Amino acid sequence: MASPLLTPAKVDYPSSDGRPMAESDFQRTPLTYAVDRLRYHFRERHDVYVSGNLLIYYQEGNPKARVAPDVFVVLGATNVDRSSYLLWKEPKAPDFVLEVTSRGTDQGRKRELYRALGVREYWQYDPTGDYLEPRLQCLELTGEEAMLRRPRSESS
Repeated sequence: MASPLLTPAKVDYPSSDGRPMAESDFQRTPLTYAVDRLRYHFRERHDVYVSGNLLIYYQEGNPKARVAPDVFVVLGATNVDRSSYLLWKEPKAPDFVLEVTSRGTDQGRKRELYRALGVREYWQYDPTGDYLEPRLQCLELTGEEAMLRRPRSESS
């Protein structure tokens, strides 16, 4: 007699982690500005998705395997609203991530996670100048080592 087929349990991927979007106005203002400006910049592109503070689930079946970048851009993903970004249902991981640093930012863990996911550019911005020097940094995550690429200064 054949054994009955078991249907996998439905996994819930919440659209919120219950945490605030930002620790203060110093983080929220540049975060929302960056999302708005990037959405405006790519407004004519139906194949570019821009979002921020949206949960990205990167391991099917494991709702704890998630990250919520402050700002991210995916080239090649349909520009439609989502409640979360399920990596196994999407064409790929973000190409660009911007984190607005604060006291709670774990820069090393996020850098390694973004590299593992295939993010090419990981930008960090410190609006208060308390955590990073220079305050805006870009890490290229394409090789074995994260390469710090300094943005051009305004005087360059």
